Parts: sequence; structure tokens; C-alpha cells
Amino acid sequence: MTAIPQARAERAAPLSRDALVAATIRIADAEGAGAVTMRRLGAELGVDATAFYRHFRDKDELLQAAGDWLVAGAFDGLELSGDWAEDVRRMVLNGRRRYLEHPGLLVLVATSSGPFQSEAAATERVLDLLRSGGLEREEAARAFEVIQDYLISFTVADATALHESIAPWREAFAELPADEFPNLAASADLLYVDREARFRYGLDLLIDALDRRRT
Repeated sequence: MTAIPQARAERAAPLSRDALVAATIRIADAEGAGAVTMRRLGAELGVDATAFYRHFRDKDELLQAAGDWLVAGAFDGLELSGDWAEDVRRMVLNGRRRYLEHPGLLVLVATSSGPFQSEAAATERVLDLLRSGGLEREEAARAFEVIQDYLISFTVADATALHESIAPWREAFAELPADEFPNLAASADLLYVDREARFRYGLDLLIDALDRRRT
């Protein structure tokens, strides 16, 4: 995994872009991107808040740099097997793990008004994998967009709900009368149990469909 840029150990040392990005990542991981302010960064790094403007035009530019760091590391640690379907699965799950580690930054990626600097290289890599499996140009383009939307939308939903219990749904459904809701009663113990299993099931359906279309 790409390491979080390390802030300088000595507070008196000159401030750097990397130190500001590292502090932004730490704050966003702990409290969300909304907690990132100039004053908070100054307190985190032991510098005057105005020192920020020597390195970034404004907070939006800093958050863009932090989001770019997240996207740039989406392939870190990815090992391909040589089996096309398995490699697409590994690629998506690798990115998901990365994004779940930094939910505060992931929201920035999902709501960005434009591409991050590293997105061109990331998109090229995904398209290369899709085309290498035999998907035609248009099919690969559509597949890329669907995979991207599936990964980002579901992972954002899961990341923002990591600390929320889904037990109330299971408990409420378990109490419903079986004669009125026979299918729900029969499946109540299986519903709302495992977000990761749900994500992987949907991913398998998507990859199976693509695998059939390429052959």
C-alpha cells in the first residue's frame, strides 16, 4: 500500500506539501474530510494556519491532492494470477480494500467534480486488463464505467456505515408473521448479515456476465 506521506518530525522544520497532505489524510481518516480546516491543520502541524497558503491555493486544492493520493494507490499490492476473470476480481477487491481504509477521502473521490491527476493512469490500467481479455473497445469502455460505479457507490455506502449496526433490520424481520411474509421469514437469517459477502456476490455476477460476453 502507498504509505501516507510523513509529516516532518520536527515542528520547527519547514512546512511541505507532503506534510500538509499527510495531516489532511490523518484528519479525514479520523473525522471525515469536513473536519479539515486551515486552523486544524496548523494545530496538527504546530504552525501558523496561514503557512498553508505557501503550498496550496486553497483547501479544495489540498483535498484534491489527498484524493489523488488515494486513487494513485488503488493498485498497490495487487498481484495478478494470469486468469482474466480472477484478475478483474482481484483488481476490484484490491481497490475496495484501499478505499475502505480511508473512508473520509473516498467521499471526496465519489463527489469530485473532475478527474484526479492519477486517474488517467488508473483508467488506462483497468482498460488494458479488460481489453486483454478479449473485450472489444466499446464493450471495455462500458465495462470500465460499470465496474467503477459499482466499486465506488457500494464502497462509499459501506464505508459510511462501518460503525452502524444492521441488527435492527434483522430483528424487525425476524418478528414478522411467517404466514403473511413466508419468503421473508424463510430468508430473514440471511438478510443484512455481511456487507462484504453482498459486495462480492454482486461482483461475481458482473464478472460472470462480462466473461460470457468476451467469449
